[in-house]
Amino acid sequence: MLRNRKVLFFSIGTIAITVVTALVCQFTGLPPVVVCIGGCLCVGGLCLAYTIRRYRSIAQLNAYIQRLSHGKKSLDIRDNAEGELSILKNEIYKVTAALTEQAASLSRDKRGLANALTDISHQLKTPLTAIGVMADLLDDDELPRKRGRNLLRIYGSASAAWNGLP
Repeated sequence: MLRNRKVLFFSIGTIAITVVTALVCQFTGLPPVVVCIGGCLCVGGLCLAYTIRRYRSIAQLNAYIQRLSHGKKSLDIRDNAEGELSILKNEIYKVTAALTEQAASLSRDKRGLANALTDISHQLKTPLTAIGVMADLLDDDELPRKRGRNLLRIYGSASAAWNGLP
């Protein structure tokens, strides 16, 4: 936790204020209550400054998330400091990159599936159309019997070849 510079500075500042308050109380003739109140006000000011900086960092992280959600995928390397918010920012970037890659993969799969369905549909329509044409030809009452048998023989061998039969 002390690797985080903001927490480290806050801790050092609090310790410094406490030491200065104790020294002032020891070496001056001021009443301890006044010195203690002054020290508390200084620590309170330090806490307020720390909180304001923390909320500002959270607001920047929120703006970063908004940019990512709008498709602007830029990771600022300069902000690669140690700290909870910086680590969270990097993790958000990693998740966003993974989700973007997954969406692209799903889009490619969807296009491949659409192409396969189009191909299957085309392969089914061709023989079905041939069957329809053959049925119309064979349904003709004026078609000579020999011609009808010849068409059936041709269609039968074509159908066997289409199904992969010998």
